[in-house]
Amino acid sequence: MLKFLLSFVLLATLHFGFNCGPAKGQESDYLETLEEAHLNLEAGEYDLSLKFWIDPSATLSGCYTYIEDQWRAFKWDFGSVVKGEWVELSQRLILDAPVSGSRFIIHVPASLGNGDLYIDDIAIREVEEEIPTSVDHGGEQFAIYPNPASGVLNVKSTVKVQISVYSTSGVLVHQGAVDAGNSVVMLGHVPAGMYVLKMADGKSVFSKKVRIN
Repeated sequence: MLKFLLSFVLLATLHFGFNCGPAKGQESDYLETLEEAHLNLEAGEYDLSLKFWIDPSATLSGCYTYIEDQWRAFKWDFGSVVKGEWVELSQRLILDAPVSGSRFIIHVPASLGNGDLYIDDIAIREVEEEIPTSVDHGGEQFAIYPNPASGVLNVKSTVKVQISVYSTSGVLVHQGAVDAGNSVVMLGHVPAGMYVLKMADGKSVFSKKVRIN
């Protein structure tokens, strides 16, 4: 019998338990999120982690998880999992496009063994990257701060530039021009997440990532 004791971290806070096993004639166990717990993720890079506890008498060698939208499949190998203890495993998840209303599925094929399996603390966390706040581009100097920002970006430039801000899926969310010197770009109307800011001075285009909290 496979037992799932689950809680999602960050994306949703869910605490629910299942005792489930294959019905007669079926060859695998699976569990999926309820509709209200379906995943909504921006494009980007994430850490996907789960905690596993395997009964010492179990013969399980692994399981699969799926994000249905974009059909991202992950195999979890239990070769390094000490039976009878909680062990956390993690993998990197890269989404090229946003995920909306996607089921998260846990699947244990009969071919991977049998026994009692507990799963807890499912976490999907956005990978934090260090983002520079200033740069020298072809002799022209730009500074954007703070980064991350709470809806207001300060821009310092040695030349007049046209600024365009795009979501990671390529949607233009802001456009405008700033003069040389110090300027303010208001982005309080955009949802929190990672964006690409492009600055064009008529001769070249410079791009950098900014995070809006």
